[in-house]
Amino acid sequence: MNISDFLSGIPVNAVLRERIALLLEDKERLEKQLKELQEANAGLVKERGTLRSQLASYQAATEYVEHRGVLFKRQARGGYALIPYCSSCHVPLSGIEGFHMACSKCKFIASFSSDELNSIHLELARL
Repeated sequence: MNISDFLSGIPVNAVLRERIALLLEDKERLEKQLKELQEANAGLVKERGTLRSQLASYQAATEYVEHRGVLFKRQARGGYALIPYCSSCHVPLSGIEGFHMACSKCKFIASFSSDELNSIHLELARL
């Protein structure tokens, strides 16, 4: 039972009847507006999720810079981390002084030794 049915049995004057009609119109308008806002909110929530995943992809893509066949991780404060990473599996390369650096996972061998890392970082700084 809605309010109009309830009030139909009660004698009310014309002014009250007009006010009730206006209130009912406002109620319908507000319900319609609520539905529109809920639909818009659902669209924005979906768009936010899409944008967050795009941002994560962008950050992952710009997290590393490739130089001399390996990856160097960008640091938040600028510059690059001292450890080179494998360009295939993103695992840090390891090496013994005087020997070429290698990936322990896929066995990739870098074209430089750990002795050359300081000069490579100078090259990166000039990029």
